[in-house]
Amino acid sequence: MANKPAPRNWNDIQVVIATGSMALALVLWNLFAGPDRASALKHAQEQAVLSPPQPVQEAAPVVVEVQPTLPTGPILLGGNAPQTQIIVQTGGKGGGGGNGGGGGGAPVTSTGSS
Repeated sequence: MANKPAPRNWNDIQVVIATGSMALALVLWNLFAGPDRASALKHAQEQAVLSPPQPVQEAAPVVVEVQPTLPTGPILLGGNAPQTQIIVQTGGKGGGGGNGGGGGGAPVTSTGSS
């Protein structure tokens, strides 16, 4: 008994559409770029036949130092970096619970930023 061909799924259809659209884009590109390519080649040959450009004397560049202006209003995006706060809490010397429950006494340290 012959195997039945697998049905087309949506991915196959998308690949066919993408391939066709790329091929069509290349065909249209070459169709419309052909006349422009010929005129560009003709224009380049005309420019090459003309006399070479005259040498231009270069003047010394003028250096003007500009001082940046500082904003006078509030800085909305920026400013000081957030400061880190360290909070140390000391707990009582509570007794431990049964079955190896923890004992107290060590300070608890937590950090945060504002």
